[in-house]
Amino acid sequence: MKSLVKLLKPTALQLILFLLILSVLHLYFNSYSVSYPLEDLSLTHSNLTIGIGSPITFFTDDNTTTIKIKWFALLLNIFLCYLLAAIIGICLVKVTKLKQPWVLFGATAILMIVVSFLISISLSKYYWGYYFFRPSEFSEIHHVTHVKSIIPVDTENDKEQKITIVKDPFTLSEYILENYDYEYYYLERRLLRVLDDRNLLPDGHGDNLTDFPDIQHLLKESGLLVQSEPGYDGGDNVKGILIHAVDKSGRDLVFIGLQSSQFANDSFAYYEMMLAKNNSTNEFEYVRGQRFFFDRAGIEGLEWYIILTTLSVMSICFGFVIVTIITVVFNLTKKLRAANQ
Repeated sequence: MKSLVKLLKPTALQLILFLLILSVLHLYFNSYSVSYPLEDLSLTHSNLTIGIGSPITFFTDDNTTTIKIKWFALLLNIFLCYLLAAIIGICLVKVTKLKQPWVLFGATAILMIVVSFLISISLSKYYWGYYFFRPSEFSEIHHVTHVKSIIPVDTENDKEQKITIVKDPFTLSEYILENYDYEYYYLERRLLRVLDDRNLLPDGHGDNLTDFPDIQHLLKESGLLVQSEPGYDGGDNVKGILIHAVDKSGRDLVFIGLQSSQFANDSFAYYEMMLAKNNSTNEFEYVRGQRFFFDRAGIEGLEWYIILTTLSVMSICFGFVIVTIITVVFNLTKKLRAANQ
């Protein structure tokens, strides 16, 4: 009985291992399923189960989430994780012969988390074009007081690939509502929604691009245009909207939101630019722009915090193994040297 109490007595090292094992359980012992009713594909039903024996289940139905807990299975999962952490902790203490092993393993865990954090945001910047989150629309669009015109544009499918006006008849309200629940993919609509929320949308869309600079030229000169990988030609094949508006000071502004076609496997680019009219020349001039990337049927949703969580758990496990081996080898070397003296 005393041995069992001693085994289960919490220590700093055991708590570190306990949290690590819970993280492993959360990452690798879960299942996720999504279903779409045939009568309305915009509605989704999803189930997420976590742990051995599915002790926790999250049900999401029409944006409503409920949680089902199997208390006996949950308590059993927690107890087994703690028991495993206690056994591993005792083994590490005996193998490493450290008086305060939690200091070494705690420092290793912190180091692995920091390294994983730097790697995750670097991967996010490389693949998605931003470190943490998608950049917001330009703040100037929130100071617009009047919209002169909104022009939907597209790229002609010919050798010149010129930007032309979308000739398909539609209303702006329909354009905004189309695929409303999938804003991850239809990004230029975010500019329209800012204006729609303030009741600034005109009744119809415009059809005259002669007053504005060449959009393709702007993309290339600004350095925003992404180069397509071999076998793809979607980098400069764009589609989106041009918004001609006036801000509080009476300044004429142009906001442009464009999506590219596929420029790499499953990868697409979103460009956003802002122009302002130079009163002395009466010409629109480029002010600034931004771009980022997204996937379709690829790895969309794999943001930095998901990479961080997975990479941290894996690297901490790997780090603990390496630190244990190094410590054991160091102790053995020290012992052999002492024996030879």
